[in-house]
Amino acid sequence: MFCVYKNGAVVKTIRGNQWFITPTGDKQPPTIFKLWSREELATLDIYRFTDQSKSGYDKDFYVMGGIADAAPDENGEVIRTSTPVERNVDVVKRVIKDKITRMRSSVAHDGVVYMDKNFTTDRQTVESINLIAVELADDAEVPWDTMDTEKVPTEVFTMTGAEFKGLRDVIAAHYLACTVQTRVHIDAVDAKRTFNTVTSYDYTTDWPANPDRSEPD
Repeated sequence: MFCVYKNGAVVKTIRGNQWFITPTGDKQPPTIFKLWSREELATLDIYRFTDQSKSGYDKDFYVMGGIADAAPDENGEVIRTSTPVERNVDVVKRVIKDKITRMRSSVAHDGVVYMDKNFTTDRQTVESINLIAVELADDAEVPWDTMDTEKVPTEVFTMTGAEFKGLRDVIAAHYLACTVQTRVHIDAVDAKRTFNTVTSYDYTTDWPANPDRSEPD
């Protein structure tokens, strides 16, 4: 992409595949953008152009403000930027609270440790556990796959019915703890009054633990 830069501003942008009409009415073919040097293009006020006005800021917290076109640099390039403008505090609060809600779902469904083993807690698995545990006798045996992680590969683990129901209770407590922590974080965000205190709030703390997914030692 190229531009015509005059009097401290971009007059127009140009694709490198179109004819260029000079101020005197002369027509220059698209080949000038490939064959002419930077200095030759500059005689027609043509420079390479990069638009960075929509990047470089967090769109959750800012909107694009005023645009500025820098003078051509030593490489003969004009770079367009913008000044980020803070979003309304209430809007930013909603963004953070959405992130908190998504984190609750992520942690709740990312597994638990029970009897020193890792177990899956996604919705489908939890539904299966609940259906089985309700009708299960305490002395029954239940073969159940543990969670497959980098740290601990999956295995078939045989539990008694009572132990299987214990797994359900642990998962229920895990889900409840996630819900409680969600409320703690949302209340904390609601209590904030300024843009900076809302955007700097760390909502990633104090969540229930999930199984270790790191690489083996």
